[in-house]
Amino acid sequence: MGASVNRRQQLLETALALFSEQGVDRASMRELARRADVNVATAYHHFDSKRALLRAVFEELGSLDEIQARLEPDVLALLRSSPRDEAIALIVHVSWGRMEANAAYYGLLHAEVLRGDPDARAVSLEMWDGWGAQLEDVVSGAALADGADAVRALAELLRSLIWGLFNEWRVTGDIDETRRDERVRQLAELLGSGLT
Repeated sequence: MGASVNRRQQLLETALALFSEQGVDRASMRELARRADVNVATAYHHFDSKRALLRAVFEELGSLDEIQARLEPDVLALLRSSPRDEAIALIVHVSWGRMEANAAYYGLLHAEVLRGDPDARAVSLEMWDGWGAQLEDVVSGAALADGADAVRALAELLRSLIWGLFNEWRVTGDIDETRRDERVRQLAELLGSGLT
């Protein structure tokens, strides 16, 4: 059983790289098998179609568990004790860092959503909603807004802001960490000042 699980994981990781490089439409199960150093029958044993493989990549390699996780009480206490702009900056940095760690996955998912793939869209919506719920918990637990409507609005604004920053950084290729930190600080100050 362990070898089968490892083989499945190997195929998923190889598929992520292959899909990211060639796009889902141009990638083939034959090329996946070649790159994973298995025969095509083995690839089809684990995934009966390219669509099933794509769905598994989204579900198993994505960061759904991370998105659904809740912050520890001591982290929320730290955020509560920080000035609003610093707490917001920390939330943005942590979320952005998670996205960077999974950049290949998010890039593939985003590209497939834009191509109209229903599996990618379903997984994206699940992630988007989960991320929103997580940010609502953080905003509420960190006491950054009062009332359910204000908490939801700030969480939605943060989610859109972080997604935009992540994509802007990818599009522009501006990877200077100092500029990134300064940009986050400026945005956090603007948001923090609007909360008072």
